[in-house]
Order: sequence, then C-alpha cells, then structure tokens
Amino acid sequence: MTSAIHKIKFFSGFQQDFATLENEINQWLVDHPDIQITHLTQCEISSEQGRSIIVTVLFKESLDA
Repeated sequence: MTSAIHKIKFFSGFQQDFATLENEINQWLVDHPDIQITHLTQCEISSEQGRSIIVTVLFKESLDA
C-alpha cells in the first residue's frame, strides 16, 4: 500500500489573461497525471489594477511519483 502526501498548488492571473491561466492549469494537469485532486477553490479579487483570479488545488500525490 502506497501512502499519499497532500500538497497545495496555487494559480493566479488577471482578467485579461484568463485564457493563459486556463492553459497553465491544463498543462499542469497534463504534466501530473498521477495526482488526485481532493479540493478545488476559485477566488476572484477586484482592485484598482483590475480583476484577478486565484485557483487553489489541494491534491494527493503518490510517494512513488
């Protein structure tokens, strides 16, 4: 039986770069096919610089990975 370690990955970007952020997340998922996502949150923040988004991924990774 293999144990798992919980990890957190953060992604962030500005509104005008949402497509870039989406591509970054999708590529990260492709590069890490052995993870198990246990929780996902999305937060949108508005400031004088514009709107930004933060995506937080809590996942398990096999010790063998």
